[in-house]
Amino acid sequence: MGVKRASRPNVSPISNAYSITQMKPAQQEEFLLFAHALFPRSRIQIRESDEVHLAYGKAGLAGFVHLRPMQNDLYLQAIGVLPSMRRRGLGRALMELAMRRSILLGFPGGLTLKVRTSNAEALSFYRARGFLLERQNLSTTRLRWRELN
Repeated sequence: MGVKRASRPNVSPISNAYSITQMKPAQQEEFLLFAHALFPRSRIQIRESDEVHLAYGKAGLAGFVHLRPMQNDLYLQAIGVLPSMRRRGLGRALMELAMRRSILLGFPGGLTLKVRTSNAEALSFYRARGFLLERQNLSTTRLRWRELN
């Protein structure tokens, strides 16, 4: 199946209730504890070339996006938002940041990710943002987003 190009992300300002910053080395332990709490079965490893962007609200860390540069594309390792903070635009803002990073870093393959095929909510979230099916099997689905020229 060929990969089609999706539209440029609709960049909208995030609420003043949050700030998103690139993770500093001193924040790595906080991030790992947060990510393991959201995804207890995942083994999260940060490489030197990875980018992790953290979203803070008034009550502390509320979400993150973990990106890994690959040969041709930027791979979305993980994106997560506290369950109590979902459906408020934070996940969308983190995804739009990832899309912008794939453009700014010049990845011709765009942004790619894998998700469990059974995770209908996540699949709906990604497809609503212009991700297109690249391949699928019983357990995982690979999606790709590219900027339209």
